[in-house]
Amino acid sequence: MDSVLENYLARLRAAGLEFRVADDLQRRADAIGLGGREEERSDRVAWEGVGELRERAFPGARVGADHASHDVAAALARRASDLRGRRLLELGCGSGMVAVVAARLGAEVTAVDLDERAVRLTLENARANEVALEVRQGDLLEPVLEGASFDWIVANLPHKPGVGAEGLPLAQAGGEDGAEVWERALPGIERLAPPGARLVFFMHSLPAPRLLRRIATTFALELVAWKLRRLEVDEYEGLRERFRARHEAGTSYLHHDDVGEALVAATWIGVRR
Repeated sequence: MDSVLENYLARLRAAGLEFRVADDLQRRADAIGLGGREEERSDRVAWEGVGELRERAFPGARVGADHASHDVAAALARRASDLRGRRLLELGCGSGMVAVVAARLGAEVTAVDLDERAVRLTLENARANEVALEVRQGDLLEPVLEGASFDWIVANLPHKPGVGAEGLPLAQAGGEDGAEVWERALPGIERLAPPGARLVFFMHSLPAPRLLRRIATTFALELVAWKLRRLEVDEYEGLRERFRARHEAGTSYLHHDDVGEALVAATWIGVRR
């Protein structure tokens, strides 16, 4: 196992988190900065077992699939046989590409986002890739029907420590400790997930370990993929010192080497106890 990952996981275990590491743990390609400039992004993307898909975004609006969405989609693609015929909910669908991949793999998909632009983009990407999705607009689980249940829940929730006033976009601002939005969503997620249901999420090493501990109270966690998310020199300029202080205090993890600073970016799957 890579020493950077070992150090991060040792810190999580020292904080009391119980989890397992997948036997087929995948190392994804490192991401740099914001995941590529808009003008450099291709409108085509492919995953093994899924094939090539069309991927549209709203230029200048930061509404589109990013490296985190691609990693979650890759994790789903590797579990195609477990998705076919299952009900899947995606919270925070963004461009809808994860939902599109799940539908292409045979899942019955409901996608939710607070941002009206994300809802429109998800519908557009569903049409472009000829899949059927149920797409709803609203805050977290508010649009989900009472009494619904899902076999899979994909949670794309903000988890960076900070608020919008500090320069973080809505899709990233997780509150002072990075856990605020997740803590609002978890009781509803738990209601929607019967025993054996799976929760899939991507999380950088910035929120306090207590957030993962909270998730682990009802979901048995497995690390299925990881990578380094390298920070550009001027990225998060107003928050970088806070990130460093949180690392020193043990409430975040920030890797530093000759190249610069980086986060450990992990894809987790939890099974409802």
